[in-house]
Amino acid sequence: MLSKEYSDLPEPTTWWPSDVIDAIYASLTAEERLILRAITNGETNSQIAARLGIAEKSAEKHITRLFAKIGVSVRTKAAVFYTLWAATHQARAGT
Repeated sequence: MLSKEYSDLPEPTTWWPSDVIDAIYASLTAEERLILRAITNGETNSQIAARLGIAEKSAEKHITRLFAKIGVSVRTKAAVFYTLWAATHQARAGT
């Protein structure tokens, strides 16, 4: 679930502080990060399941838990969250 510290924030937008995005992203497992990137790239649940070698129903459960952790309700907002995180890290790296 979205950390209690951040639970009063609305779904991610460009004004979310980068430290909030970083803290939430840091709490994700490697598998959740992979799923988040796959969602951002437009992969379907079926494609994500194949990538992970699991059943599609299992992929759906993983996605539901991921959405709860990052505080979103739809794929588009998950993609916005990841894009904001990636943009912050590219800016820090100077790329």
